[in-house]
Amino acid sequence: ANPAALALFGYESVEAFGPAEALMQPGDFATARERYKRIMRDRAGHISWEGERFHRDGHALYLRGSSSYIEWEGDPALLVLLIDDTERQRAT
Repeated sequence: ANPAALALFGYESVEAFGPAEALMQPGDFATARERYKRIMRDRAGHISWEGERFHRDGHALYLRGSSSYIEWEGDPALLVLLIDDTERQRAT
């Protein structure tokens, strides 16, 4: 995992990282899981999304993201770009 992504959510290592469900609202998790399954099943695709996620300490983060199917060292993988848009959202 990317150290910057771990830090964004308040973690120092993958081992300390809990279940992905803890990062988002239940309805958002179900939607994200279905999108992930579709991209990995089709071995193609790209999605853009935005929404609220949660830091390890419980405070809300507003993120914009882009997820794309890739192959990494011959294996299927998901490339995810995250933009922390929390401050801009708070200012509006």
